[in-house]
Amino acid sequence: MPQIKTLLIVILVLFIGCTGTFSSVNAQSIEPYELDWKKEAPILATGTFTQLTFFILHRKSEPLTEQQIAALDPLKVPTFDRYSLNHYSTKAAKLSDILLYTAPLVPLSLLADKPVRENLGTTMAIYGETMLLTSGITALTKQLASRTRPYAYMSEVPLDKKQHLDTKMSFFSGHTSSAAASYFLFAKTYHDYHPNSDWKPVVWASSATVPALMAYLRCRGGKHFPSDVIVGYIVGAAIGILVPEIHKVKN
Repeated sequence: MPQIKTLLIVILVLFIGCTGTFSSVNAQSIEPYELDWKKEAPILATGTFTQLTFFILHRKSEPLTEQQIAALDPLKVPTFDRYSLNHYSTKAAKLSDILLYTAPLVPLSLLADKPVRENLGTTMAIYGETMLLTSGITALTKQLASRTRPYAYMSEVPLDKKQHLDTKMSFFSGHTSSAAASYFLFAKTYHDYHPNSDWKPVVWASSATVPALMAYLRCRGGKHFPSDVIVGYIVGAAIGILVPEIHKVKN
């Protein structure tokens, strides 16, 4: 969680700096996107509200007690989700962290594309809104659901790790939603700037595959149940596609 918060702060600072050029960039905007405060305000309000609500509620949260951990019953876990109860790979968890740190950089690689770079203010605004919205919705849902992570059920995991507050943040997967939002934003932006490109199938396929790999690693690492990563994938992908689509120029 601290790493995700730090990443969010960096993104917000970047976003605030770019929105300073809102008026001038919007006036020179070319296809396919444009900024409009009637669109930006609801997105920013939702992202900010979910973030602030999460922080308020999270400060009042309490970690699992030793008694609560001892009472966890694997048989009460839905059959579909029991796969994760048999896996605890620290290597998989570390690899998923690497993917998490690199995923937000993927959409920024599009700045090497001249048409995208010429719309820098609009591009960065869409990027910032996508990350803010994904982070806020994910964090608040985790807090409200307070689902116990799979590793809490495992005898080989140390008690002190199980009593960390993050143990109650299983649903839904933030690693997966962040990766899906980043990669689908990349694919959607490339698609809209290059509608006739022969590379579109490759871009979409690769952008769909990496978040799926992230989902697998999170389950393999004992960090999430299958239902956690499936929902995280869907939410992240939806935000990554819908935020730029909202900003499409109307012909």
